[in-house]
Amino acid sequence: MKKLDVSILKLILTHDSLQISDEDLLYLQICEFGEGYEELFECIKFENLSSTKISEFLNQYNFGIITNQIWHSLIRRLELPVSPVNDCHRFYPDIYDYLINKYIKSLDSIVLHGRKNFVSSSNSHSDIYNIIFPDNETFVSFVLLKSKPQWIEFNFFNRSVIIRKILLIHQSTTGVELSLSGSNDEKNYFLIDVLKNPMKRDQWYEYQLPKSRTKYKFIRLNFERNDNLERFECLGSGDESSSSSGQKSQKNYQKYEITKCRLMGLIK
Repeated sequence: MKKLDVSILKLILTHDSLQISDEDLLYLQICEFGEGYEELFECIKFENLSSTKISEFLNQYNFGIITNQIWHSLIRRLELPVSPVNDCHRFYPDIYDYLINKYIKSLDSIVLHGRKNFVSSSNSHSDIYNIIFPDNETFVSFVLLKSKPQWIEFNFFNRSVIIRKILLIHQSTTGVELSLSGSNDEKNYFLIDVLKNPMKRDQWYEYQLPKSRTKYKFIRLNFERNDNLERFECLGSGDESSSSSGQKSQKNYQKYEITKCRLMGLIK
């Protein structure tokens, strides 16, 4: 089969009459083809790939040549809303380890894709990582190091988010004051809440924000006193929306694509 042109192999593998019984075997066959046949990964349904093989792919694939089709198929695989109890064999916490702790240098294309399509920070030298995790929540975080900007703004591009709660941690026993604002045009900002509370050292403190149906494309965190603030995390979820039965449901995460992404970054 390797003597066949890549385009011919793609036609064979994507034909409606062909039934793939084992996605892992198809993955191994494409790997055996070697260099020049990477385009065939577009034929793989990553949601059917085993934990071992998806880890191999994340480790070995040259993401510098990733195509949109491979990327979107990979997204479907990594954002599966799995249950650790009912579907323990489909729950993959090791993906987080691969993407963040071990192989992040080889995943520049995924980083760039996330920065361009999901969220960006307006501060200088910010790295936003598009890490998809099966927790059905938006997870945006950054760490303040030497630079201490007066505000940090997140741009969710064409997506809108509803902020539900804020998690903070800092390194001293003094309080942290900050305000949270939202905008849909990056010009007119509306106050969401003022956050004031003394917190214990090195412990997370959670702010529950007022319930609201207002969606924003830009979220800005304004620091009133940020000398001791180390990390800020912002979690949001989809607003209540009608399900197929007409009932209101807070678990309808299909409405907002951003709620299926875990995005992490650093501000240096």
